Amino acid sequence: MFDLKDVGKEELVVGLREAVDGFNSESRSHRFGLILFGSRARGTYRINSDVDYFHIELTDCEEGYTESVRRLDDKIDAVLLRWGIVNPAAYHYSIARRYLLSALEDESYRREILEGRVGFLDKYSLYIGPDEEENRRLLENSLRLSEREVWIGRR
Repeated sequence: MFDLKDVGKEELVVGLREAVDGFNSESRSHRFGLILFGSRARGTYRINSDVDYFHIELTDCEEGYTESVRRLDDKIDAVLLRWGIVNPAAYHYSIARRYLLSALEDESYRREILEGRVGFLDKYSLYIGPDEEENRRLLENSLRLSEREVWIGRR
C-alpha cells in the first residue's frame, strides 16, 4: 500500500514538467507535452484522485511512438509515486499536434474523432511542456472543439 500525500496543483505541475522535460531531453526522435485536465486541473480533487492528462505529440515521427509514450508514462508514474498516486493508464490519450491543428482548421474526418477526445477539456485544463506559449494558445483553440459546459462544483 502506498502512503498518499496531498499534493497541490502547483506541486503536481512542477513534477509533471520535470517528467516531460526529462523525457524530452533524453529522446532523439519524439517530443511531447501534456494537457492536464479533470479534478486535478480544477483543484477539486480528493487525496486519492487520479491524474488525467493527454499526451501531445509535438513531432511528426511515427517510428517508435508507442515505446516513447511508455517511457514518458514511466517517468510520470515515478513522479506520481512520490505522493502515493498510482495512475491507471486507461485514462491516458495521445493527440498528435498536427492532427489537432488540422481539426481546428477544417471539417476533416479527424475533427469528429478529436471532438470526442477533447470533450474532456474545460477552461481549467493546462498545457505542460515545451513551447509553452505556442501550445497554450493551441489548447485555448482546442477548447472550441469541446462543447463541454463550464464545470460547476457540486455542493
